Amino acid sequence: NVFEYLEIREIKDEEIKTFDRIYCGVDWGFFPDPFAYIRVSYDSARETIYIIDELYVNKWSNAKTGQWIIDKGYDDYEITCDSAEPKSINDYRDMGLPAKGAIKGAGSIDYSFKWMQCKTIVIDQTRTPNAYKEFTEYEFERDKEGNVISGYPDRNNHLIDSCRYALESLWKIDDKENPLELKSVKDLRVALQELNTIRQRVNDNLRKGIEISETDSNELRDKTEQVAI
Repeated sequence: NVFEYLEIREIKDEEIKTFDRIYCGVDWGFFPDPFAYIRVSYDSARETIYIIDELYVNKWSNAKTGQWIIDKGYDDYEITCDSAEPKSINDYRDMGLPAKGAIKGAGSIDYSFKWMQCKTIVIDQTRTPNAYKEFTEYEFERDKEGNVISGYPDRNNHLIDSCRYALESLWKIDDKENPLELKSVKDLRVALQELNTIRQRVNDNLRKGIEISETDSNELRDKTEQVAI
């Protein structure tokens, strides 16, 4: 699986009330591709994404999906949308929704995927069954010999894309300074395993009530940066 750090468990309403920042994203669709809205939170201290809610539908107009967002009270945070449909974004703005287009650039797809690969992603299968299906089933493509092909398949990833857009402000890069050339898949996997070891140690200490040490904090930062570039 592309996303190795999935945590499948119940997310209770009481837990959601403790989230201090919400991020929302939209991947436009109608049919056969679905419209996909996602609502998530991010805990920077634990590097964890929590998927809170979703809308995954076919043949709904912009007015209908926008009204669903309003009726749910989800017009409280900015909604970062696929910028490929500026007219749809304007439809949302006309309804009073705080919609904006995602800022796309060379290498942004690979960079945002790698950023999310380094995070724990908590999914409640009951709350967001379609996000659960996409994240748990998303795989690298392979050649005839079974070797992993570099890159990220553009299929069955509508809510994954919505999540990338939603969290854009956290992973967004400076095109002038960030080298975006991918490492080999093998090197990336090794780096991710090393990062996971550090994160596991930090999480174990947190469960024991031990605060993150400066050494662990620096290692976590350095390894995350190594994977991200």
